[in-house]
Amino acid sequence: GVTGLLALDAVGSADPAVGIRTDPGQLVSGALMVCVGLFNLALGWHVRRKMKMLKRQMPAWTEVRSRFCDTAVRAEQPLGLDAHFFTAFCEGYAVSFSRLEMQCVFLELDEARDGIISMDELCAWYHGHIGAALKRFGRGRRSRVRSLFGWLRSPDALYDLSLYGGVLMCALVPLLASAFVVAAIVDFNLTQMFLNVYVLAFCLLMLVLEVRCEQTRRLAIFF
Repeated sequence: GVTGLLALDAVGSADPAVGIRTDPGQLVSGALMVCVGLFNLALGWHVRRKMKMLKRQMPAWTEVRSRFCDTAVRAEQPLGLDAHFFTAFCEGYAVSFSRLEMQCVFLELDEARDGIISMDELCAWYHGHIGAALKRFGRGRRSRVRSLFGWLRSPDALYDLSLYGGVLMCALVPLLASAFVVAAIVDFNLTQMFLNVYVLAFCLLMLVLEVRCEQTRRLAIFF
């Protein structure tokens, strides 16, 4: 999708006076790439919602494992389940996937990319990503929260590299925001818009990580 937008921006910035002409093929291909990117986003959101529904319908892991093993025995596939039998396995929990949706499911679960969802891969998806466990662990052991002004008034603040990193990010954020506004409203340059958005997001992330105070502690845990 981003590549398509950049292609459309290149077509829109073509200047016949300097020998750069508009290419109809590039215009069509850019529009098609944008459409495909939007379709992939919509499909991914839809499949993710159905996978959450599937996980809510599943009982305890011991029962899920027993059902998975029984399905693998009927399918005569000891290593796991292919797309056909895994679709039937999901339909047992009142969640059905089409062939196109099942391709997205395999992109999410099939880590080995062998066309089969194994017991270990299903177990890893069932119990969730390690990030959720780390968040619970971080919330369970609360340490003394560092305030912004207390950190700045501390005697060793000038020797803390995160202070200088935070100051640099604070200076870059308004500059990048203004550059994005200029590229979007004045110049209408999609290339500069996307570059500014990427760099601005990176600066905001670094600001959150560098300045770990009360104001950004809740936001930093999700990065």
